[in-house]
Parts: sequence; structure tokens; C-alpha cells
Amino acid sequence: MKIDYKITLADYKAAVALHNKQDIRRSLCMLIVFVLVPITALVTIIFLSSVDVHNASYSNCTFFFLLLLVCLPFLYPYLIQKQFKRIFPSGQTDQSIRIDIDDERIISSFSEIVEVKYFWNAIPNFVKNEKVAMLYVSKCCFLLVPIASLTPEQRTELNDLVARHVVRKK
Repeated sequence: MKIDYKITLADYKAAVALHNKQDIRRSLCMLIVFVLVPITALVTIIFLSSVDVHNASYSNCTFFFLLLLVCLPFLYPYLIQKQFKRIFPSGQTDQSIRIDIDDERIISSFSEIVEVKYFWNAIPNFVKNEKVAMLYVSKCCFLLVPIASLTPEQRTELNDLVARHVVRKK
């Protein structure tokens, strides 16, 4: 089975969201860094602004640092977009990707520049949702396949290959 496609920013965002849900530590880290820390910083800013300025022992640097922490959730989409742009050489985001999958191996080629071969015993995990399918080649590295780029026959064949070859670790 050969799959030719182009990754969009929406596909990449869906893959990162699915990846973050795969590990409880990663999910907790996202919750702490992008929700709890900014809320705590905002509450601290409100508290410090209510303190009498003449008697306060905090500096402008502390206030600025807390303000940066409040801005963390707004920085996350920018960081995801920057990661997406780094996938492609010299910032070109219209590169084609080809994945050739059969019973023996997976060959991923990236715009005719790089070709990587993976054997099924090197694939520790496979996850998918309604938007993306991801074949993990390591704990934090995966091959991304947008579900929209697959025909119904390819979806069935991919599911069958994964069911035969990917060993689920419990």
C-alpha cells in the first residue's frame, strides 16, 4: 500500500493533541504548564497589585515574569506552528510525503530527499482518531498519516497490517 499526502498545520495540531493524550505524565505536564501555572501567576499578580506599592518588596522583574507566565497559553499555538515549520527543509510547507507499507516493512520518503525504512518489530505503538493515524517509531517520534488522505480500502488495509504486526504493550 502506497500513501502520498501533504501534511497541513491542522493535521499536525491534531497529531500533537493525540500524542499528548497518550501519556498521563505528558497530559499532566500540559495541564500544569498551560493552565495551573498561568492561573497561579494571574492570582499572584492580582494579589501583588492590591498590596500598597510603597510598602511592597517585589520588583518590576517579578511582576514582568508573572505576566509572562500568564501569557503561556497564548504562546502554545505559536510554538506548535513553529515546530510544524521546522519539519520541512528551508521552511517550505508544501513537501509531499510518501509512505509505502507492506507485511515486511514501512518505507517513509520525504519529498524525494530522505527515505527511511522501518521494520514492523521497530514499531512499538499505533494510535489513531478521526483525523490522524500515527505509527510510533520511538516513544516520542511518529509517522503521521492524515485519515482524510486514505481511501476506505487503505484504512482497512492499514488497520489489518497494524493488527497483525504491532505488539501492544500493557
